[in-house]
Amino acid sequence: MSTEEFRVFLSFIGLMAGLGAATRIILVWLRRPRAPFVLAPELVERLDRIERAVEVTALEVERIGEGQRFLTRALGERGVAEAHRPDASGRVITPH
Repeated sequence: MSTEEFRVFLSFIGLMAGLGAATRIILVWLRRPRAPFVLAPELVERLDRIERAVEVTALEVERIGEGQRFLTRALGERGVAEAHRPDASGRVITPH
């Protein structure tokens, strides 16, 4: 075996040993025990308040939508009823 072949062989062995060590370090780091994630009590209270505010806002938006649908339907029915009612004066109103 020549000197150049010996250097290549040692480089290969060193590379494999380094790769094995790096893999072991990464696996130990990934499998380490972790502390459970706990939110601060102030943050939990704040999130609860935000959740309640969002729920109240959603209810109000739903009520506004229902009111709008009712008003649209009522005005639509009123428009149909007025269109069929003859004018008491006998005059015809034409759009200009």
